[in-house]
Amino acid sequence: MAQRDRYFDTMPERQPLLWVAAVRRTLERWEPLVARHTLAGLQKHQKPLPEHPVSIDLLEMWQGETEHHFLLVAAGQLLKGLAMLDDPPAIDEIVAAELREARDLNEHWEDNMPVFNVGPTRPRDPARTSGKRFADRNPRHGPYCWWAWDGARGPLITPNVTATQVHELVETSIAACNAARPEEPVELPAAAPRPWYFPTKEGDLWWPKLDAVSA
Repeated sequence: MAQRDRYFDTMPERQPLLWVAAVRRTLERWEPLVARHTLAGLQKHQKPLPEHPVSIDLLEMWQGETEHHFLLVAAGQLLKGLAMLDDPPAIDEIVAAELREARDLNEHWEDNMPVFNVGPTRPRDPARTSGKRFADRNPRHGPYCWWAWDGARGPLITPNVTATQVHELVETSIAACNAARPEEPVELPAAAPRPWYFPTKEGDLWWPKLDAVSA
């Protein structure tokens, strides 16, 4: 447990629950945009081309980028809140570290986009420690690709953190918070259906659901 002010002693689970809800809702806004971007790109290579191909416009691209940033902010706050619980849940070290690092790099985009969004090699090292750790772990990738998708892993929040891992973090966090108050558990609204066909056997890919992205 992280050191906390006595102010939080009566209800330490309130802040993580607040940010659990924020993470879940932001995922529900961001993931369909990733699926839409992914499907629009995949359809360009289909033969024959679809009669009514999916497209994504500039405002949707901007929304995807801002939702990704908001998701990192909410995830960082969730991690901070979970550390204040009497019995915080175990969280994968890389997941926690990369969410925090990517949040910092997106917060300070004016300093770091000129470092990460050029290539093939970075012109200089990031100025801050969190950026250097991220860069060392990801020599070929940056923190700004809001539409990242991997056929085997699905949508990616950062190069090493999948959306599925953050969905699992949400569920783990809810369980940990309710374990802290078993006499009065909180029931959050159910998560919305995800806009993907999930792999069911070896060789399958994550694939966007047309009905989830074509509205």
